[in-house]
Amino acid sequence: MAASSSTACATTIFSSHKLKKITNIKNDGQVDLVIRKASPEVAGDVLSTLSLPGGFGDHNEWLAGAAGLLVTVPLMVQRLLSLTKEVDMAAQTVEKIADAVGKVAEEVDKAAEDIAEALPEGGLKKMVSFVEDLAEETAKDAQKVEDLMDKVEELDDKLEDFLNKNFKGSGKA
Repeated sequence: MAASSSTACATTIFSSHKLKKITNIKNDGQVDLVIRKASPEVAGDVLSTLSLPGGFGDHNEWLAGAAGLLVTVPLMVQRLLSLTKEVDMAAQTVEKIADAVGKVAEEVDKAAEDIAEALPEGGLKKMVSFVEDLAEETAKDAQKVEDLMDKVEELDDKLEDFLNKNFKGSGKA
């Protein structure tokens, strides 16, 4: 008598995760598993609950975690290296803008000072003096921004050096 090729089908719908898991169990002990409409995190959670063939049993979570780390760490290092380049470019751009703002503020300060000296006492001279003070503060603030961007670039370089030194196999992004 020929063996039947019937299969048992179990469908599980996890509505809270919007996940549909279909498991087909065949007579020969093989299992077909289909997961649909799941985010990678939810699918990973479902897969980690499955038992591995070969009697790994309780070590399934450790193996899944180790496999996840083997894939995730190099990708994270690559992303961090890429991010350090983006931060460096942004810091350089901000520093150039702050430098330009500082130069303009210094020129406005000089011009306002010269104009204020030539004006008689009164409302207009007070207005020009206010512009002069504002320009001085703007130049100081622009210098602070430049100093901050120098520190950001320095920290970015240290992070990039650390990643390249400790994760040599991951390469440059």
